Amino acid sequence: MFSRIVHVFSLCIALAAMTLTANVSVNGLFTSNMVLQRNIAAPVWGKASSGEAVTVSINGQSKSTTTGSNGVWKVKLDPMVEGGPYTLTIKGNNTVTLSNVYVGEVWQVAGQSNMDTRLSFYPNLADSIKNANVPLLRYCTMRQPGQSTGGTNPWLVVSPSTAPNLSATGYFFGKEIQKTTGVAVGLVVTAVGGTTVTQWMDPATLAANPDITNTDRGGCWNTWVAPAVGYGIKGTVWIQGENNCNAGDSPLYGDRFKLIIKGWRAAWGQGDFPFYFGQLSGTSGTPGPDDLSYVAQVREGQRLALELPNTAMSVNCDYASGDWHYPNKPEAGRRLALPAKAHLYGQNSLVYSGPLYSSKIIDGNKIKLIFRHTGGGLTVRGASLSGFAIAPATGAYVWATATISGDTVIVSSSSVPEPARVRYGWSNKPALTLFNAEGLPASPFTTDGKQLPVSDRILTTSISSGEGTITPSGGNFYDNESVKLTATAATGYMFDHWGGDLSGNSNPATITMTGNKTVTAFFIADNNTYYTVNTQVSGAGSVNQSPEGTRIAEGARVSFTAVAAQGWKFDGWSGDHTGKDSEYVISSLDKDISLTSRFIPIDPSVYEAEYAVIKGGVSESVNAGFSGTGYANVNNEAGSSIEIMVYVTNGEEKKVTLTWANGSAASRSFTISVNGREVIGSQTFEATGAWTTWKQKEITLLLEQGINTITLTSNTADGGPNIDKLEISGQTSASAKKGSSAGPAFRYRFGNLEITSGRPVSFFKVEILNLSGQKVLCRTVKLSADSRALLRIDNLKHGNYLMRVTAPDNFSNLQRFIFVQ
Repeated sequence: MFSRIVHVFSLCIALAAMTLTANVSVNGLFTSNMVLQRNIAAPVWGKASSGEAVTVSINGQSKSTTTGSNGVWKVKLDPMVEGGPYTLTIKGNNTVTLSNVYVGEVWQVAGQSNMDTRLSFYPNLADSIKNANVPLLRYCTMRQPGQSTGGTNPWLVVSPSTAPNLSATGYFFGKEIQKTTGVAVGLVVTAVGGTTVTQWMDPATLAANPDITNTDRGGCWNTWVAPAVGYGIKGTVWIQGENNCNAGDSPLYGDRFKLIIKGWRAAWGQGDFPFYFGQLSGTSGTPGPDDLSYVAQVREGQRLALELPNTAMSVNCDYASGDWHYPNKPEAGRRLALPAKAHLYGQNSLVYSGPLYSSKIIDGNKIKLIFRHTGGGLTVRGASLSGFAIAPATGAYVWATATISGDTVIVSSSSVPEPARVRYGWSNKPALTLFNAEGLPASPFTTDGKQLPVSDRILTTSISSGEGTITPSGGNFYDNESVKLTATAATGYMFDHWGGDLSGNSNPATITMTGNKTVTAFFIADNNTYYTVNTQVSGAGSVNQSPEGTRIAEGARVSFTAVAAQGWKFDGWSGDHTGKDSEYVISSLDKDISLTSRFIPIDPSVYEAEYAVIKGGVSESVNAGFSGTGYANVNNEAGSSIEIMVYVTNGEEKKVTLTWANGSAASRSFTISVNGREVIGSQTFEATGAWTTWKQKEITLLLEQGINTITLTSNTADGGPNIDKLEISGQTSASAKKGSSAGPAFRYRFGNLEITSGRPVSFFKVEILNLSGQKVLCRTVKLSADSRALLRIDNLKHGNYLMRVTAPDNFSNLQRFIFVQ
């Protein structure tokens, strides 16, 4: 009995010990294939035992923390630029490893059914699913059909097999952002159909607004959004409001929608991040001039939400479907992406919105309507400009006659001699006719009630001294709008400071338009002496220079660091500095500098394609069976390419082996070029049966001694196969070859090519080829007693040539030279 008690007691102790030691885990949002937001301190969090040390590592950085008493740990990564694929590890008492992680742009996709409905919902999008091979677009859906909890679905790479369950609008939005930026884009989908605006409110907002008493309030936030709060994002795109089109909700929608935007921004703690939303579409019905239209009231609330900073709206009620769930999701996604392209991704002059009503001027029996976002000008779509209704201060609306005058519309009606109010597109299904020249429709509106702030704050700029420019140079802005000013000095001058309503010497600087503002810029003569600093790279690598730029002032401290690409190593500097140290510092610049950083491969026989230059494609690790860390996957489009830089110790024809996978039903092909010269017009890569089945193909390429660039370019819209690696046979170590004197040296003297041999042979075979590979000269030359020979070449034309020299001991060397008489 005593023994059994001891055993039971020991078992209890063991079980207690087991419960006290929990494996480290990461929040369900963090899985393989995910995208982390670039250029921010992206948080990563999870659970572990209280007091357990946790270290998160990715892309050369590690962050450590200790788990709190609540069993939760959290770190913030240093900001990273776009890149990948990376491996993220979380190490505590155990290790969690996440692969194929990218850093890029992350957008939350939110709202109800017009954002939630998947690509598979729309028969017209079947081809879009079939062609949805976008490796740099990934998504995490917080809710799959039938799920009652959120935050448990892994990140997926968009492909024909994963696309059907992705938000249709989100897909076309994300695809447009990825195409624009060229970086990985991640979509965190938190949309659920059939929901109301109050269901999406966060607890803090509800607590601050006790008048919101809806029984469903906060439900969707708790289930679908709360698990995602804190994940680093660029912004949110939103379409919602259909379930609020009723007598009780419609008049309140605008104010409640603004609470959503403010509350979500506060919860994320990333400031006023971009919040772009789609206006309600059209349903059914015939427009009348005096319609009540709950749908129009919700649209008006959405329009007025534009008073919040960093918001933009796309208009969707011109789609002629007559159904809430309009099938034109490609255009809906494109329109939502326009403000992101204009505000965030460098397309500053892009017209991203349709015309928006700004203000009105009553002129007798007419009303002039003033619009902004008119782009290239107001235009009419259809037979005539219709959809405008006009009314006196009290009384019913009647249809109005409307004409365009510049960036304004003038409306009137003979039955309303004293007009005071105007509506446009005010119905469940409006027939929109007013567009800008860029094809974007004007938003429906009413001049009744509260309006958006008028852009009546005037900014004036001038140059007080010296020469330069200020951008923007002035203009009209909204009340309290923040305007970033940049001073650019002319040659011979430098920016000194601001004046007027802006002070200091920060450049660029921001001014808030609390009223009309006047800003001056002071430029002074730049008496510094400047030197030119140029860096070049031979091989695969880069040079980090500080400070950056090619024009640097005398006396500046300038540092250079050579950074080798994966699979390569730094081999030395040449030019104005020679040496083997990868870091070189000029303590005080006193002359022009030209440097070349030389890199050679660690193993000159194997080149992993995931480290190549991929134009129109991505490096990824989704399909198993590859070597190294991944493979190159080009887009399904003609012209997508893979550029692989290789190093050849002896220039000659080389056997090159490509490892590829082609999981499509048909063969795919590449054009193959060497150093910009096409050598194989169409190299076929047969179907391998699956993207995880890898095969090898051997080809022969004429390569020069030293650095060569081999380019594989897709011939058709199907793109090429996935490439795992390129191998070159007969290669010796680059470091072993370097410095060998066994090869011949060449010098041109008086019409002859003088060849000096370092090999114990009596003759060489010399072949000269043009860059197309055709022989233009072939000679055998005998070596003199001092190992020299002369070859007459003055009959060659001016131009670039390749010269191959072969010795009887099977030594072969290929070099490029330029012949100029």
